[in-house]
Amino acid sequence: ALAALGPLGAALIAASLATTEGHGDGAVLYIWPVLWVSYFFGRRGSALIVAWVGVVHALALLSLSTNPAGIDRWLDVMVTVGIVAAVVEYLAEHNRRLVASLSAEARVDKLTGVLNRRGFDERVELELERSCRERSPVAMVSFDIDHFKRVNDEWGHDAGDRVLARLGSVLQAESRGTDVVARVGGEEFAALLPDSGIDGA
Repeated sequence: ALAALGPLGAALIAASLATTEGHGDGAVLYIWPVLWVSYFFGRRGSALIVAWVGVVHALALLSLSTNPAGIDRWLDVMVTVGIVAAVVEYLAEHNRRLVASLSAEARVDKLTGVLNRRGFDERVELELERSCRERSPVAMVSFDIDHFKRVNDEWGHDAGDRVLARLGSVLQAESRGTDVVARVGGEEFAALLPDSGIDGA
């Protein structure tokens, strides 16, 4: 229903232009349905609304007169709405990618590259639901680095960070694609192992 608002709005604007005497600036109103559809309905929606504006505006101009200048007016509108649609769709897609990237970053521990506690909790919930649905086992391994405070005290926090980062890369390299590995605390890590019983864990 929301997708239909753009074409409906363009048709109403065209009908208004067709019943208005003389030349006016009413065609600028096509920008609103183009903005709506281009922002919310992606590239395909942008192409469809521009094509639809082309059709309804051509019909509106044909109903007004047989003035040869009508083609120039039609081209002016089409170039304008085409540029607006392209720019808005590009910005909307850029915005969607940025939001997706920020959302992913909010669930990943920057130091180690594995999931953080928030990301891990979300994946645990999904995997437990799947495990119950499919009646398959799931195991969890939890561990921390022994005497990690001594590493920080004797060699400094930079060395401690390198230890954590190295452990994160080892865990990613050694885990299966289906495993969920996370840093859940300072030096605490956990791994969720779908389709694994106690022996597999």
